[in-house]
Amino acid sequence: MRHDDAPGLTANWLNAWLAAIGITILLPDTRLSWTPDPQPHAQFEGPESAPSLATRLADAFPKPDQIESYAISRNQPGLADFTQQTSLEAFQDRAGQARATGDYTLGAAITDLGGDANSPLRASPFNPPAPKGLTLHDRLRACRHALELDVAAALETTLERPATRIKSNGLGFDYTRIQLATDPTGDKWVDPAIECLAFFGLCLLPIRGDGNRAVPRGWTDRASQPGSFRWPTWTIPLSSAGIDGLLDRFWNSGANPSATAVYETIPYSPTGTADPTRGYGSRRC
Repeated sequence: MRHDDAPGLTANWLNAWLAAIGITILLPDTRLSWTPDPQPHAQFEGPESAPSLATRLADAFPKPDQIESYAISRNQPGLADFTQQTSLEAFQDRAGQARATGDYTLGAAITDLGGDANSPLRASPFNPPAPKGLTLHDRLRACRHALELDVAAALETTLERPATRIKSNGLGFDYTRIQLATDPTGDKWVDPAIECLAFFGLCLLPIRGDGNRAVPRGWTDRASQPGSFRWPTWTIPLSSAGIDGLLDRFWNSGANPSATAVYETIPYSPTGTADPTRGYGSRRC
């Protein structure tokens, strides 16, 4: 097996943890594990004869036109616009499209199974409100376009070390962007490669519901409550299906013998009722 170390993807950074999982979604023949260090980072196993992880990822990375076809795209020919406050009609249109194409992006963003039919549809905690009504798809598209010049080089840098950032809110929940945005000398907020990979990691974290309430996978309370989302690391190399099973056991039992470290969210505290900023930091449990 080929082994690729990714010290730039540390488990204490929620977006990097999601990004590592996203790699196994984009590369189904790749397995993920975490080092047993005090600050674990990602390691990957792939086919023996395969090129570098960054090269394979660049080949598998969706092109901008593919991203435009996702079910959560704001505009689709013949369908109602899909906005941050989308209608049930628009959701139903996109659900039909998603079922026909095997597109998971709708479940990662929003659900129609959250309760009162007259209430707005419930969005995932990983799909927070954004300035100017930007949708999760708008934010993903901006990050993808930022990588257009040399995807492989950007991914290689991201895997190796903290990478070059751009002035953007990314997907909208990286706590580190808030710290950088409030620095008077800082104008580079998010790593677009991390944000794109984290989006694909959301494949394993859909928001669902039972008709009475929405249930974001892995969350035990409101996103504004500390510790409402926890995530583990593991030292056994696992495919995306294996990770899915481990997370299922971890979130249903609260523990897993394969988990070697556990982290939990520390949410950003808004400065007032009009503050739309969202973000999740972490602490080790």
